[in-house]
Amino acid sequence: MSGETPHNEDPGFFEKPSTVRAIWILLIAACSMSAVAGIVVPMHPYFGFDGFPIFYAIYGFIAFSFIVLAGQHLRKLIMRDEDYYDR
Repeated sequence: MSGETPHNEDPGFFEKPSTVRAIWILLIAACSMSAVAGIVVPMHPYFGFDGFPIFYAIYGFIAFSFIVLAGQHLRKLIMRDEDYYDR
């Protein structure tokens, strides 16, 4: 249980609920501003499909999702036993 925080210590800065909430708000605001900028700012697409207003946001989300899902399956192939280093 070394990963648990002892009960007598105060939670760290990033463990406080108010900090977590503030980070979520900032993340949502940044994503919203980026999506609005993709709609408002005129773009000069190189290909036809990248002229779609939020193409890069959708492309990034799909790429990130693929990386996470591929990592879950890759973990099954290369994962070691819990006591690998204790043997």
